[in-house]
Amino acid sequence: MAAQIDLTLALSVALIGLILGSVIGALSAAIGGWFDVVVMRITDMLMAFPSFVLALIITASLGNSAINAAIGVTIAFIPQYIRLTRSQALEVRSTDYVAASKVSGSTTLVSAVQHVLPNSFRAPLVQAPLIAAWAILDIAGLSFLGVGVQPPTPEWGAMIAEGTGDVLLGAWWTALFPGLMILAAASAFQMIGDRLERMIR
Repeated sequence: MAAQIDLTLALSVALIGLILGSVIGALSAAIGGWFDVVVMRITDMLMAFPSFVLALIITASLGNSAINAAIGVTIAFIPQYIRLTRSQALEVRSTDYVAASKVSGSTTLVSAVQHVLPNSFRAPLVQAPLIAAWAILDIAGLSFLGVGVQPPTPEWGAMIAEGTGDVLLGAWWTALFPGLMILAAASAFQMIGDRLERMIR
């Protein structure tokens, strides 16, 4: 049950962040002008905070629950997707087929959706499994601090928090095995990301 909750939250964070961040980053590069300036200033402001600290602030503000923890972690990682997609989209925007699309009468928004976004999606897609790995660590950290998933809902970080008191009594395994599961899940996502990068290189 704990594995299902943690993996579902991590994958949701990675997927929602991928979609929102990629769309915003591609539109920012394609539209440019004041829209690009505003998006990048907001992105810079969010990235000024470490992702875990930002997720902690947002989750504590919204309330202690699994959904709010996922929202906080998602918002914390969206700026990384935006910057990555925007850097790719700036290269795509200067290509001949995008210029030909605009000459043929396509609006900037249509050109961004049809050409810029699909061709800027590779790097964020490779980054998504790595974001999922970091999301597992952040969600577990929030639950460990009592801000994320609350007992009696089983979650690896909350299980470690409850197990730390048992270590003094000699029951070390109650905190060890949830920690090992976090390590295994994060490592698995890292390996998936490495494999995906080799496949689409």
